[in-house]
Amino acid sequence: MIHYLRGKVEFKDDRMATIEVGGLGYKVFCSPSTLGSLTEGKEIKLYTYLHLREEAAELYGFLTPKELEMFEVLNDISGIGPKTAMMLASFGSLQRLKEVIEKEK
Repeated sequence: MIHYLRGKVEFKDDRMATIEVGGLGYKVFCSPSTLGSLTEGKEIKLYTYLHLREEAAELYGFLTPKELEMFEVLNDISGIGPKTAMMLASFGSLQRLKEVIEKEK
């Protein structure tokens, strides 16, 4: 597994960033809050999750190990895919996620 990437942000858009590490560019899907923390041309460390499917391999990136851990817990729930888990994990903690859910009721 790829636990983290440390490299330069070469490009980012509203869904992903390209991180250059040792001459290779890794496409990493990130939440909007994570992408907002990235600056093109600057070095970053992202903790990653490699999602393997029949037709593709996708990397998901997170700023902290805790955010990655929350993503992994959410991703293991039946019916929640990695893109949804990534968005939910961006709230940072289960307590914060619960607060947002309660506020939306």
